[in-house]
Amino acid sequence: MREAWIGRCHLRARNMERQRWIGNREEAVGRLMLTASSAEDFATRLRTALPSLGYDLVAVLSAAPVQQTDDLGDLANRLPSLLPHVGHARPVPLGGFSEVAPASHWQETAWDALLSGKVPIWAVIDGVSWPEISKILGQSNAEHSCLYSTLNPESRALALGWCGWSRAVR
Repeated sequence: MREAWIGRCHLRARNMERQRWIGNREEAVGRLMLTASSAEDFATRLRTALPSLGYDLVAVLSAAPVQQTDDLGDLANRLPSLLPHVGHARPVPLGGFSEVAPASHWQETAWDALLSGKVPIWAVIDGVSWPEISKILGQSNAEHSCLYSTLNPESRALALGWCGWSRAVR
């Protein structure tokens, strides 16, 4: 059975004109309402409907039937007038869109901290971008292997100096 669902959605505008409608941003987060039978159906219907409106669905951050949504604040007063406009093929926006919050769990970690840790770590490193890696690996007991393969002797010699590597800390 289909019913009205509200989802907090991360959208990406396909062009500059569409950016205007989501706060003049390339990407934004806002609430959309659509009829669906489940959270999965809600996301599927949005992925189908949004491209024709000039948007891509990056993610559905949360979704619930209207009756189970209680954090709407002032938007709750507008719901009765919006519900008749809700269908399964065209989402109805609720309120404005806001800036996408940066992921708080993304933090830069120093190599010294990683290399002294006790958890397994695997990395692929471009030796051209980090030429000192051969010296660092030569001075450590880090398990590593070259990912560059060739039958050409000159290239093989060069690859030993510029080696992508992987390491497991045990």
